[in-house]
Parts: sequence; C-alpha cells; structure tokens
Amino acid sequence: MAHPHRVCERSLFLYVVTVIGLMLTACSQDAGTPSGISTNATSVDTSSLSGPTRAPSGQSVAPGAAAPGSQAGTTSCPALATVAVPPAPKVVQDAPDAILELLNRGASSSVIVSALTQWGMTSTTANAIGVSVPVTSAKVLPGDASQLIVVLYDARVKDQSVRFGDVLVFGCASGQFEIEYRASDDAIFGGQVANPHILAVRDVTGDGIADVAFVSGVCSPSACTQNVTIASHVADSPGLVNVSADIDGGPKPVVSFIPSKRDASQALVIAYGTLSDVSVGPQRPFTDTWMFASGAYTLTASVNAPAVYRVHALQDADTAFRHKAYADAAAFYQRVISDPSLRAWDGPSALADERSVLGAFSQFRLAELAAVQGNMAGAQTAIRALQAGAKLGSPAGIYARMAAEFGKGLSDSGDYANACDNLVYFSERNQATYRQLGGDVFGSANYDYQPEDMCIKP
Repeated sequence: MAHPHRVCERSLFLYVVTVIGLMLTACSQDAGTPSGISTNATSVDTSSLSGPTRAPSGQSVAPGAAAPGSQAGTTSCPALATVAVPPAPKVVQDAPDAILELLNRGASSSVIVSALTQWGMTSTTANAIGVSVPVTSAKVLPGDASQLIVVLYDARVKDQSVRFGDVLVFGCASGQFEIEYRASDDAIFGGQVANPHILAVRDVTGDGIADVAFVSGVCSPSACTQNVTIASHVADSPGLVNVSADIDGGPKPVVSFIPSKRDASQALVIAYGTLSDVSVGPQRPFTDTWMFASGAYTLTASVNAPAVYRVHALQDADTAFRHKAYADAAAFYQRVISDPSLRAWDGPSALADERSVLGAFSQFRLAELAAVQGNMAGAQTAIRALQAGAKLGSPAGIYARMAAEFGKGLSDSGDYANACDNLVYFSERNQATYRQLGGDVFGSANYDYQPEDMCIKP
C-alpha cells in the first residue's frame, strides 16, 4: 500500500492514462534516440542494494533479435520450412493467432519479423516508450528449450501516442507451438497494451532463467506516461505471470536493475520525472525502489526530490508526523511558516495568500504535535499563537476556529483522540479546512486532503 504522500502521484498516473489519454495528440516518439527510458544504474541510498547494474552469468543484459534462421522450441515442433506470409490481420488482436499458425507451419523467427514488417505491426525504430526489438529468443521457462518473444505494435495507426499492440511468448509443447504468455490477457491492461516495447530480457527474479521486462503507455502533449511490467515464471504457475502488477506508471521513467544483497534477485529502481501540464498542479520528481520477494515486486522505498513548493514542504511535514518523526515534522512545519524561498503555486486555482493559509495550517499542526506528545501546555500556546496571527474571516482564519475546537476538546477530555474526532466533525461542516489544501487548489498531482486528515492520530 502506498504511503499517504504517494497517493497524489498515483492519482496523477491514473489521471494521465484514463483522462488525458482520451484527448491525446501525437507525440514524436517513433524515431530517433530513445528518451525517458534507461537501463543505467541509478544512485540510490539503500542498504539492500549493491553495485552497478549487471546481468547474472549466462543471461543477456539487453534483448537482441533472434538469429535469422532460428526457431524457438525443441525439435519436436515443426521443422523450419519456407513459409509464405499471409495478408495482414484486420486488427492487431488477431495477429497472435496468425503468428501461431506461421510457427506451426515451420516459420523461422526471421519470417515472423518479415510478417510483422509487412503487416505494419512492428516499430522499426526506437521511440520514447522504449527500445524496439520485435522478436527475440530466450529461455524464460524451465527446461532446455528457449522461447520466442514477440512484440506487436500497430504502426498502421496514425496517432503514434495511442498505438496498441501486445507482448507474446511462444513455446513448444507436445509437438506444437502455443502461446505461453499474452500481456493483453492481464486485467491490468484491459485487453489492449499501449505502445509496448521490450525493456530487457534478463534474470531479475534470481531463479536462473530470464524474465521479460517491457514498458507500455500513452503520450499526451505534456509527457509520455509509461508503465513497467515484468513477466516471470513463478513456481507452480504455468507460463509467465505479471510479478509487477502493483507498479504504477509515471512520466519519463529512468529504469535501473540493481543486484540485491539479500538474494540473487535484482531490485527495480524507477526515477520518475514530471508532466508539463499546469492543470495537474505543482510536481516534483521522485524515485521508487521495488524489491522481489514472495513471487512479486513490492515497493520498499519512495523518495521525493527536495521541496521547492510550499505545499510540498507541508506534505513532507505531514509524512514525518505520520511516521512519528516529530522533530523533523516540527522543522518542516516551521519551514512552511517562515521560509521565504518556498514557491507558491500560481496555477489556475491558486490561493490568493497561500503562505498565510498554509502557514496557519502548519501552526495548527504544531499544536497537534505538542498534544500528541502529551505537552498540553505547548499545544495551548501554539493555539493561542495561531488565534493571534490568523485574521478571522480570512481563508487562514478557518484554522483559528479549528484550533479553538481542538483546544476545547483537549480541555474537556484531556484526550488527544477525542479532540481529533471533534476536528473531523468540525471539518465535515467546514469544507474549506481541507479543500483549500488539496486537489481543488493544487491539482491531481498532490495529496487530496479529506476531513480525517485534519488530525493525525498516532
């Protein structure tokens, strides 16, 4: 489960894929040098990782085209034969069966490449979503035989930003080829995979056989939003399964695989950029680290770039508060109140006096911090300071009223949790308390505060 300060970015990615994706315009992504995707090592401060990116012995560092005359599988499958390429399937969804038929007639991997090219279902150059490798061969399932990995990409569609395709793995069983993996069958893609490209074919799970890592996603005028998927063999499961289903997509990812110290697997480190879209609000880059354990990649670290905007300093303070790093939280709240270098958001729904509003709320948080640590006198001092500084009737003044409600709850019961409940009740009836801190003002790229966020319980 994502930390509270990460929820805003997750909402951003869903927003880009489901909303902006409906109004896409083409982005020039199908030519030139790949951008936004990298398999270079990233500097990450974590004791679970070690060394630069490297491939385990016997595994490929990056995918390469299968040998022109090769055919995946064992000799029990149809022997190589001269096979004519049939007319192109009408829709890309019919291509997997057409490829399967070709393989079972003895087509080599070079024939499959020719078919994809003639059909207009492959990208012949690198693009912003990844590197283009339409066909490659690797051992991705247990046994002696290798499998054929095919990437479909419907280049016939004029709008490059929404070209759909698939990632397929074909293997030999009982004398015939069959589809061992089809990315479009994964519910996470909803039946179609946007702009799929292979990122790497290598052993990242540490089981001694290769895994298939690929990227997919759509482009808007502001950025390409890309997802990373790792298809791997898992014990007691046939074929390949998605072991990265919880990884959300994001803009301009720089992807690294870094060896883990604890086992033979590799961590996945993704450094995300930002969207040039004012409607989603202020943003900052962040880096996620995912470790492989118990058959899946799990988020183990998420690190934001330092706050430049005042609202991000507030979010950092709240994160520290939730993690009971009370001294850090107090320092961050003080920075929101007094640091003139922090930028105010000047987007479409910007607050008229952001520094006063966020400063007043941060002053209120200092009262909460004192109270949660049992310092009731300190809490009352912070409340009085807020009431003296916040002008009633102003956007910041609502926090003076909220502070009075909080102070009354503390005086009546001496119980922090009870005072928190009073705050939630107050905020439900005074929506400005939370709405001027969240998505209504700062956009979908930021934490959307709710009444229950007005008080942080230990």
